[in-house]
Amino acid sequence: WLHKAAYSCAERLVESTENGTRDASAEGSYCRYMIGRCDELLSRAGVDKIYLVFDGVRVPLKSGTNTEREAKRQENLREARRLMRLG
Repeated sequence: WLHKAAYSCAERLVESTENGTRDASAEGSYCRYMIGRCDELLSRAGVDKIYLVFDGVRVPLKSGTNTEREAKRQENLREARRLMRLG
């Protein structure tokens, strides 16, 4: 759900994160989607409680993996921006 929720506003979420700013509209879209899915589970699937945890803390044991992932993210971001300029 996290990735699907971000799909509709991915560019705005990425750019605001990279620029150190906030895009309240994109964040609202993202949150509304997530809350909607949680509401479905609670009302239709018989789920009693849902706990969503977004702590953002990096695990030291995975520092090598995190470094590789960040390098790949930056590479993909550069490519996405290049393609956006091309139209």
